[in-house]
Amino acid sequence: MDNEQLVLIESVGEATEAEILRGVLQAEGITAILRERNQNGVALGMHSVLLNSMYDLYAFATDAETARALIDTYNNGREEFSEEELAAAAVASYDERV
Repeated sequence: MDNEQLVLIESVGEATEAEILRGVLQAEGITAILRERNQNGVALGMHSVLLNSMYDLYAFATDAETARALIDTYNNGREEFSEEELAAAAVASYDERV
């Protein structure tokens, strides 16, 4: 997999959601890589507005189809999970990296 290409699977606007999606893929044995994309601020007259970061989730090209299907399945069924369960999954995914 050293020379294998990474492909974008999903982009989200919240770090917690990005960690959850990463955990969904890792739980199925798919290597998932998160990259934070900082958005620049926008100047509006004398004021500037800072735009939020985006989080891009990548997987190897050979896993891309499966990864997208897993994310779709998760997104379609996440109403079944409580906010506490989703938060716990994000914390567990983060703790594995640290």
